[in-house]
Amino acid sequence: EYVAPYWNGRHWRFYDTATDFAGGACFCEHTAEAGPYFDVCNANMDALIVQGYNYLHTATHGGPTGIGMECGDGYSSTWAIDVANTGTWTHVLTMSCSTNAFDIAEPCLGEAFLRNDGGGAVSYIGGSRYGWGVGGTTSHGSSLMYDRMFYQFLFTGEPAVCPQRVGSVYTRMKEYWIGSCGSSSSTMRWCQFSINLLGDPELPLYTYDPAHLTPVHAASVPVGHQLVVVETGVAGATVCLMKDDEVYLYAQANASGRFEGAVDTQTTGVMDVTVTALNHYPYEGAISVAGGSAGAVFIQEAQCTVGTTLHLRVIDADIVGAGTQAIGLTTVGGDAETVVLSESGPGGLFEGSITTEACPVSVGDGAVQVGHGDVVTATYHDVDAGAGAPATVEDTAVAHCQAPLVLLVEVYDATPDSAKIAFSTDVPTTAEVRCGLAAGGPYTMLEADGLLRDGHVLKLTGLEADVTYYFVVDVWDQLGNHTTDDNGGHDYRFRTLDTVYCFDMDADPGWTAEGKWQFGPPQGGGSFNCDPSAAFTGTNVYGYNLEGDYENNIGTPYYLTTSILDFSEANEVWLRFYRWLGVETSLSDHATLEVSTDGAAWTEVWANGAGRIMDSSWLACSYDLSDIAAGEATVYVRWGMGSTDGLVSYPGWNIDDVCFYRDVPDALALTPEDAAAFDGPEGGPFTPTAFEYTVENVGDVALEWRAEASELWLDVIPDGGTIPVGGPGATVSVSINTADVLAGEYAATLTFTDLSLTRKTARAVSLDVRPVDAFVWDTISSPQATGVPFGVTISAVDALGLPVTTFDGAVTLRGFSGMGGGVTIGEGTGTWNYPMSTYYHDARTQVIYLASELGGPGVIDALALDVATVPPQTLNNWTIRMQHTALSEYDTAVWESADWITVYQGDETIASTGWTTFAFTESFVFNGVDNLMIDFSYNNSSYTTDARCRYSQPGGYRSVYNRSDSGYGDPLDWSGTSNPTPNRTTNVSNIILYGGEPVPIVPTVSGNFVDGQWSGGVTVLAPTADMRLAAEDVEGRSGASNLFDVIGGEGEGEGEGEGEGEGEGEGEGEGEGEGEG
Repeated sequence: EYVAPYWNGRHWRFYDTATDFAGGACFCEHTAEAGPYFDVCNANMDALIVQGYNYLHTATHGGPTGIGMECGDGYSSTWAIDVANTGTWTHVLTMSCSTNAFDIAEPCLGEAFLRNDGGGAVSYIGGSRYGWGVGGTTSHGSSLMYDRMFYQFLFTGEPAVCPQRVGSVYTRMKEYWIGSCGSSSSTMRWCQFSINLLGDPELPLYTYDPAHLTPVHAASVPVGHQLVVVETGVAGATVCLMKDDEVYLYAQANASGRFEGAVDTQTTGVMDVTVTALNHYPYEGAISVAGGSAGAVFIQEAQCTVGTTLHLRVIDADIVGAGTQAIGLTTVGGDAETVVLSESGPGGLFEGSITTEACPVSVGDGAVQVGHGDVVTATYHDVDAGAGAPATVEDTAVAHCQAPLVLLVEVYDATPDSAKIAFSTDVPTTAEVRCGLAAGGPYTMLEADGLLRDGHVLKLTGLEADVTYYFVVDVWDQLGNHTTDDNGGHDYRFRTLDTVYCFDMDADPGWTAEGKWQFGPPQGGGSFNCDPSAAFTGTNVYGYNLEGDYENNIGTPYYLTTSILDFSEANEVWLRFYRWLGVETSLSDHATLEVSTDGAAWTEVWANGAGRIMDSSWLACSYDLSDIAAGEATVYVRWGMGSTDGLVSYPGWNIDDVCFYRDVPDALALTPEDAAAFDGPEGGPFTPTAFEYTVENVGDVALEWRAEASELWLDVIPDGGTIPVGGPGATVSVSINTADVLAGEYAATLTFTDLSLTRKTARAVSLDVRPVDAFVWDTISSPQATGVPFGVTISAVDALGLPVTTFDGAVTLRGFSGMGGGVTIGEGTGTWNYPMSTYYHDARTQVIYLASELGGPGVIDALALDVATVPPQTLNNWTIRMQHTALSEYDTAVWESADWITVYQGDETIASTGWTTFAFTESFVFNGVDNLMIDFSYNNSSYTTDARCRYSQPGGYRSVYNRSDSGYGDPLDWSGTSNPTPNRTTNVSNIILYGGEPVPIVPTVSGNFVDGQWSGGVTVLAPTADMRLAAEDVEGRSGASNLFDVIGGEGEGEGEGEGEGEGEGEGEGEGEGEGEG
């Protein structure tokens, strides 16, 4: 009922005790008992698998090596590994218990199906422990609830991003039931952990009878760089092209089924073409690679270093039979060599080689001298590239001769007998760590990482507690360039955990023993591999019943409990002991290890599992108790025996050499804990000038330390040293060492290393480089004369008004009158959390300003708000809109939705308090008659705390406002009296409006700024009262001068003019006619 609705395949059948196989008989040793109750048997299941069913689902009892059959025997791993279904492989999904218990059986049933060389399964999903099936219920039990969802997701194409892959469907099945796994004792939770997949997770599964692919591609291509096109006929089909060691390329076809890929073939032969697609049989074809008249040259190595043998090839069908062919080899560094290649294959293939050496260059010596970054070029002059036309072809290789860098070596996760060494490299490398007991060696331990990568973690094992170890790091890049990092000749070093307590059992530690826990020599008695006949060391052990097995029917467990242990100074706590244990499966009997910090509440650290334990030798056991015991002054540890059932008993616990360890205390203390934060304008200077840390030695040996910055713009002085025990700390100064950092936010890490432990402490460093925010003008004196140049100075500044000395662009210059230097509306000092109410995601505020407050008509091209508290976050889509209105106040709060003109919009970060100006991208022409309505809004997806702006209360309800946590969409779309409902208030935000009528000036563009400043002459061409000059760059950053007047020819001065007019004046001038000038 869960498969049929989704399965449209060729056939399926449900086999159980109510269905008959052919003849109603089982083809096995139970033939004589043939009948309806012996139908599901090994031979019949084998026969069905061989028939070619794509899915095999079993709902039977099971164990690690098999599943139960009706006839009483089991389909075992032996059957699974031998079933002869070559070419008709199946996928197995089972609810049977423990068939995937690969930790218990070798092989378990799941492994046997996959290891079958002549058939078996391609994937297997089953439980490594119990499964649950319940007959006669709708759900059929927890295991079948999981199973049925696998089929449903498989046949309905979930997950959509990766349908029909066994791994993704399996994972989606588990994901679906996560919400039903809350109870720690629920069978749904058990299945979540127990059910596991064996097989390739990317394996695609058929959901209907597979079709045959019929792709179309070229039968042959020439040698060299070619574009290969494959028309697969299936959207998203995967195409793979492969030829020897020359080509390996795979990608998906587009929506129309077309695949295009560029290849570089170097020899004639065959290029394999493979196409796969869901519910299709794979296509395997070939493209012939043939030589041609157009020759090609190849350097097989794309990269090289000193000592690399470069393998060279030429292929040209026109020179078949020539025997040899010379090519040229040159380098950027000046080497030039001739290499004679020998004919080695069909189609005009010529091959040869040459070795690279270190510089200096020696031209014509038969070797190529290279330095780091050199480019080696092979050149072949093709006499006839087709139709008799010559051509020159080339190929290149790049030299990488620098040894890789080893960075940030660190030791962590040290235990009593192991430690992890972590480091990174500047390029992908393989790596080794060599470790020993003395600096400089001998190094008796080695751990290697053979994968090329730039981050390595290697674990050293087999160490001893309380020991100092020394190590060096070796790395090799892909070309074999090698670096040994020995910490400047001193070796890196670390210590394993310190011993806090160690009970060797030579004497009775006096622990609390219940039941048959005993201290003394073991007797070697009992069953199932028996108790030990001797202690691990010395004579004595603690054991449960030293003379033999534990009792049956133990109810409340019996414990061996330590005395109080003090780990108050520890950050890590480990327990290590040796055990000799025999105990039945946890379905019957129990053995535990528990920890407590008060002797009342206990945490289980270990318990026996589903398998029997029958130790036949002493076994070292280590447990990390840090989460429970670290930092605690009162700690107890206990070993539990019981409860047990009444069937079988085993020898129980024997323990010896019980030791507790703690981390080696830090010797390096670093203060303060604060991150170092710098800020300043682009070009500097930065504040603070320096940030200081103090390094102190709080250990019991001399401290060697080093400080490293992750970014080049950060200076650290001093960067290392040695502090004796009890000696004064070192003050480390951190500063920004360059002004050449572009505007933006930067992060770095400052790492302090205790070289005696190779243990690191880090501090974050931030740098906020502020860009140009505005332009400020030096004060212009008033009045100035029409037509007479006067000097101005403009400076680029950041949001805090500090000079930005890196600005070297030009600005547009304009003159304005009318509103002039700005109309200020509102002088109140109270603060309001609108229009920047950032305690919510988004907010909107509408305010009416009266015509009488604006002082007449004019062009408004900027607005300023008086910010009292800056918003902690960026205002996304911060928008200012304007419109004329007949309203002088709101009788009813309403969101206006029409006739708005957007004058400013963008993501706004406000860095400082005070008047914050927004230069409009579109000016607003105020008519001087109506009142002005201004709308402020932003639209974020998160919140912080409210910003605040100053406001006044001139009388009347002149503002409406509200805010939301993304509950009503974009505030720009709010309309009417709801969604959200607007509130009205008498608060009116204080503003300054800038604008006016244009006044002609020259020049209209400044020269380029030098060191963030421009000084030059400006001439106003018409007399004007209360005018200002404005500067704006191409990014919309602006700034206005102070107000000043420009008058005609009154006063003393020299001028030029050609106008006619009447006037009185005492000035001297040159020109024709009389006038003011």
